[in-house]
Amino acid sequence: MRSYRGILIIEVRFYLSEDMGSYVTPHWHDDLEIVYVLEGSITVTFEQQRKTITADEFIIVNSRIVHSVLATKNKAFVLQVPLEVLKKYVPDVEQYCFDVNMNPGNAIEETKLEKIKKIFRDMYVIYDVRPEGYLLKFNSLLYDLLFTLVHSYAAQTGGSHADKSERYLEKLSEIIVYLKENHEKKCSVGEVAKRFGYNEIFDRHGCTNYRVAMRVFKEKYGCTPKEKRDSLRTVP
Repeated sequence: MRSYRGILIIEVRFYLSEDMGSYVTPHWHDDLEIVYVLEGSITVTFEQQRKTITADEFIIVNSRIVHSVLATKNKAFVLQVPLEVLKKYVPDVEQYCFDVNMNPGNAIEETKLEKIKKIFRDMYVIYDVRPEGYLLKFNSLLYDLLFTLVHSYAAQTGGSHADKSERYLEKLSEIIVYLKENHEKKCSVGEVAKRFGYNEIFDRHGCTNYRVAMRVFKEKYGCTPKEKRDSLRTVP
């Protein structure tokens, strides 16, 4: 069970999340999401890695990255910045990936990390107390936070990476729509993969063209991957 207290919606969303323990299935969003844990812990699983953060740590979930969340009982600040907001100030932001190391190896990086943590704590004080003109102060802290992230923690991934991510999400969106429209049926992984010309195994190894991968496999082994697996299972 998860509850939210006093969601602040301006150009961004900022709120205090109190979670008794939950699991959020794989999903993505256009927002840049930052979660700062006050109590407990959360584990975020991305396509290639898994990160667990505890009290006084935070994690950045980049825009359009598929991820799932496993949470113990926790309390956390959540900041969600729409991609369109970032693009107003950093036009090529889609080609950037943000990542912050919670265990920096030197004093300079430690100072940068502590600055971001302090900005988060100050944002919460303003959000919680809401003095006269509080939105002015909140926005100044927000822009300071985003500037620090862009200046110190952004890595340029290049257009090819952004294009690949966009194609991946478009394909995934088609599959999700199909599953929603056919939720009354028991759709097997094999059925969905066949319908969309998609193999989880091939894609994992960089073979995104199913037909070409099948042709190459048959030329090398003289059979389909399924036939090969079946033959291996029968070996004593």
